[in-house]
Amino acid sequence: MSEAVNPKRRYDSKRRLEQAQETRRAILAAAKTRFEDHGYAAATVAEIAADAGVATKTVYLAFDSKGGVLRALWNLMLRGEQDDQPVADQEW
Repeated sequence: MSEAVNPKRRYDSKRRLEQAQETRRAILAAAKTRFEDHGYAAATVAEIAADAGVATKTVYLAFDSKGGVLRALWNLMLRGEQDDQPVADQEW
């Protein structure tokens, strides 16, 4: 009996993926506004989360740290929505 009785099914939810992407966009938009209005040092993850309408833990799960939020925002501003495509390969 080396075969699994109930093999694991692959979980693939397009709706959940879209929701996660929308949450990520909301966090980055809130961070952009917060950083522009108050500066990076004065902005807190809790404030960014509140502005985005998510829990603080959600920000940490998506970006690991405030520095991760800044890095993701920088990439978004530089690369646009094509975050996975190298800058040199993008159409300008």
